[in-house]
Amino acid sequence: ILERLVDKEGRRELANDLASVYVNKAILVGHSGDHRAEVALFDQAIEIREQLVNEEGHNELTDALATLYLNKAFVVGDWGDHRVAGTLYDRAIEILERLIHKEGRRELANNLATAYLNKGKWVTYFGDKSTRVVLYEKAIDILDRLVRQEGHSELFPALANAFVSRADAVADMGDYRTAVEMYDRAIEIYERLVYQEDRRELAGDLASARCSRGGGLICIGRGDEGRTEVRKAAAVLKTEVARGRVDLANVSNLTEDFLSKLDSNLR
Repeated sequence: ILERLVDKEGRRELANDLASVYVNKAILVGHSGDHRAEVALFDQAIEIREQLVNEEGHNELTDALATLYLNKAFVVGDWGDHRVAGTLYDRAIEILERLIHKEGRRELANNLATAYLNKGKWVTYFGDKSTRVVLYEKAIDILDRLVRQEGHSELFPALANAFVSRADAVADMGDYRTAVEMYDRAIEIYERLVYQEDRRELAGDLASARCSRGGGLICIGRGDEGRTEVRKAAAVLKTEVARGRVDLANVSNLTEDFLSKLDSNLR
């Protein structure tokens, strides 16, 4: 109906509604595993909103266009098309930085932090380690301000995750002492959320951060402490995977392999 009204009858006032339908359908087909159809639908929505924003002056839809770029970037990046993903992340970041820093759209700050985090993961595929760290630092600056100065306590898990991401990045560059400091900051947040606020769904994330911290401790010469931390965290990870955190299965398996190698070296 909307395609007929917009494309054949010229009802341009309904064009954004059509774009929204394409987006909703893209999400549904993405959940079913049809990622080619998902990308095609995002492309249709992007084409409409680019025309609305760039040709018809609907500046109120600029942030929605940035979100579409981020959505498509996440899908094509996960699909393996990292160069296209990078272009899309750059477009989204350019829009969001302008809206926030020049137009005062502070409500979009978390979107920008998410874009920095996702682009940080993307640059990993190209070995750009220093840019990866800078992007994570930018995300941390935004999220830290949002939670500590603007009262967005619901973003504490995202801040903890950003600390872990930066820790992983600096560890990959060989700076294990800074990595341990970053893991400590993440763990501090996760422990408060899990033990004081009863956010039990984050127990696996806490265990994962502790595993990584343990590995960092081993690398800076605190082997006994590091091995103890990894072993304790590994047990929690196995429990969390059994409880349904299948997203932690790979981390759990890698940790078990790491412990096996440690045991072999100690024999």
